[in-house]
Amino acid sequence: MNLIRSGQYESLPAVMDDNLLRTLEINLSNLTAQDAGLANKFKPEYPARKEMQAKIRDVRTEIDQETRRVVDGINDQYRAAQDRENRLQDAIAKERTLTLNINDAAVQYAFLERDVDTNRQLYESVLKAVKDIGELAETQTSNVSIIDHAEPPRFPSSPRPIRALVMAFALSLATALGLAFLADYLDDSIRTPLQSEKFLGLPTLVAVPRFNQRTLRFESPKRLVSMAEDDASVTTEVATIQPRTSFVLETYRQLRTALLLSQAGGPPKTILIASALPGEGKTVTAVNAAVVLSQLGGKVLLIDADLRHPRCHELFRMENTVGLSNVLAGSDDCGGSIRPASVINNLYLLGCGPMPPDPTKLLGSPRMREVLAQLQTQFDFIVIDSPPVLLATDAVLISTLVDGVVIVVDAVGTPREQVKAAYDRLEYGHANILGVVLNKTTLSEKYYSRFQGYYSAQASDLTERGV
Repeated sequence: MNLIRSGQYESLPAVMDDNLLRTLEINLSNLTAQDAGLANKFKPEYPARKEMQAKIRDVRTEIDQETRRVVDGINDQYRAAQDRENRLQDAIAKERTLTLNINDAAVQYAFLERDVDTNRQLYESVLKAVKDIGELAETQTSNVSIIDHAEPPRFPSSPRPIRALVMAFALSLATALGLAFLADYLDDSIRTPLQSEKFLGLPTLVAVPRFNQRTLRFESPKRLVSMAEDDASVTTEVATIQPRTSFVLETYRQLRTALLLSQAGGPPKTILIASALPGEGKTVTAVNAAVVLSQLGGKVLLIDADLRHPRCHELFRMENTVGLSNVLAGSDDCGGSIRPASVINNLYLLGCGPMPPDPTKLLGSPRMREVLAQLQTQFDFIVIDSPPVLLATDAVLISTLVDGVVIVVDAVGTPREQVKAAYDRLEYGHANILGVVLNKTTLSEKYYSRFQGYYSAQASDLTERGV
């Protein structure tokens, strides 16, 4: 650093050992020698000498720049060494302060230890005095005399059954309430429309009850079974086999009304039915939504876009030989793959077809957009069933091609976080989410009784009028 401050850069070991500087100095010597040779023959204005002088100046500039780089590196090392020295000085100061604190603590510890010993001695002397007083008291003669004889109680002091029953009832009630609140706190599913609207910020289009439990109990099971056996073209999960006054059928009519009024300017023509996870009733909702829409009189197409686990053809008891995969692959046209859905009027089915090796590639192709655009000119409504949102990206791709998306939520088995994750993925794809179908809900028996009584009175009135 003293050499640097005095400007003696050439004496620095780093400069002397730098290979590039030595090479540049050799080049400078050669160029100087050549210039000296030219100076013997030509004047300074001669072009060759001017060119040689320019080369010499360039080499000297490079030597100065390289020397400055080496000097700057030495300065950086010096500053880094100073920083390390300062940090070490700070560490030494901290250790010195810590050592002094330890010495002070040792002195205080000695004072406290002496106090402990003194208190222990006092405690032992007091305890010995107490024992001596107790022994002295036991040796004295008692001066107790009986003033009055004790009388037996008129009723036992224990047990007290009434008080025990009241306490047991109170404890049981408190335990039951605590368990109920705990179960409600630990339940992370979406059970009510209010929870759906609060957690997702979406309207609840309809709350669908469980099909095979309470509904069949209130809706004459014998009649349902006989209708299902007579019509082998559909399964019991399709709403059309339910009686005209079925609560299930009325629920899907409410879904139809909600879809027709879901947006301004007209109802959506292409509707995607999606869910977060499998087993939430997405396919059944799509089928029954298509069924109740077909009852309006317009042509309705149900597309099974679940190219991984198709099920729509099973609900209608149809074969799955050709379908959407053939159309998207170009091996078949739409007309040859669309078939009437059993005995349901105005309802047509475009099944899955043979399952392809890469469904996402087919559903995300331009051919899918062209097929939907062509089908919209032929049908009034198109209902699409898709794979679960969290298990595949197919639903997100299709959501960008349709007018609206309906999210089906299992009111019992689907956690809120999974539903929110599916909602976020659809929102990321800028999907038009119409609302939520809360599936597999459990309504009160009193609610079913009122519904059944209302339709029973209506049926009796129609019978009396001969309708």
